[in-house]
Amino acid sequence: MEAKEVLEKFITEMKNFEEFWGAKIQHLLDNRSGEALSQLQKCNLTEEREKRRSEIIAIQDRFLSKKALSLKQDRRTTLTYQIPPEYNQVITSERKINDKKYEIDVALENGEKKTYTLVLEEGAWKIDQMAFMYYDKWKKSRQLF
Repeated sequence: MEAKEVLEKFITEMKNFEEFWGAKIQHLLDNRSGEALSQLQKCNLTEEREKRRSEIIAIQDRFLSKKALSLKQDRRTTLTYQIPPEYNQVITSERKINDKKYEIDVALENGEKKTYTLVLEEGAWKIDQMAFMYYDKWKKSRQLF
């Protein structure tokens, strides 16, 4: 699989994760019935949190580099997702840095831009880091997935 295909699959899986859990919890928040509030509490209990955590870990383990995985991934702890999804991203360009490294630019609906760096690791493309604009400067991180 090519680097661009790997990033496309990662974005799709993360978007599906955000849409599924976001819709489930947003529905409960909108309903506000006693049963809905009870279900909302259940979503935040250990079993539901563990289900969300195992889903996010599986996605990250498939797509992130060993170096990125060696660092604490905040999303594994906070289990965050956004409505609309943060991972509603469109690939705008790609650059081959060398045979083992690609940079791929994406754009979000709000105009924000990010750059993913993918590295070839044991014959497979893995996401190593993400760069984003922060106060008019590009900032790189391996902990934002």
